[in-house]
Amino acid sequence: MALEPPNEFTLAMYVGPTFPYHGNMAIDALVLDDFDRAAPRGTGSGKVGGNYAPVWPHQMKARSNGFGITLHLDSNTRTFVEEFSTSGFIGIDKTRTLYIPDSPNAITSITSDSLATISESIGFQVKREKIPFSSIGRFSEVLAVGTAANAVPIRSITRISTDERYEFEHHASKETGSEIVERLSNIQRGLEADVFGWNWKVEA
Repeated sequence: MALEPPNEFTLAMYVGPTFPYHGNMAIDALVLDDFDRAAPRGTGSGKVGGNYAPVWPHQMKARSNGFGITLHLDSNTRTFVEEFSTSGFIGIDKTRTLYIPDSPNAITSITSDSLATISESIGFQVKREKIPFSSIGRFSEVLAVGTAANAVPIRSITRISTDERYEFEHHASKETGSEIVERLSNIQRGLEADVFGWNWKVEA
């Protein structure tokens, strides 16, 4: 017997990745010193294939050596953090301050902006500024964030050319990064009130 469709219905849609591109476990990052992703005053701020496809051979080589993601520094001086190969960069320190790189060569990330908004709403400070690579040791946590990546914790960042390695906390903690990531996920899935007006109902 065929079921009659209801006369009126409302469909709620919560947009989020079905499974994070890099998985849910913490991954190790490698600074990519031998390849420039985007030239100064180029198209680095655009989400175009030419900015990302050439990185894949380097990304696969890094993966074969145990690194789940690569990190790009600015092509002009190679001293400032720009973004990961697939994702934006977020650093969090012990003072509950969230740092987002201010770079004209990195794309604007909706995921990053959403996490920043949630962070401010629960008492974090949010700073958008140039982040010298030499200063990343001050971060207690680092996240790679993006639409497909969601927010994957970074376990370590290695720079082979300068023999540097930095390690970060990556276990679940209600005090720092996992708190804001969980809140974003809950809002996307309708498990927590959307006080920001991000979700839209699609009606017949």
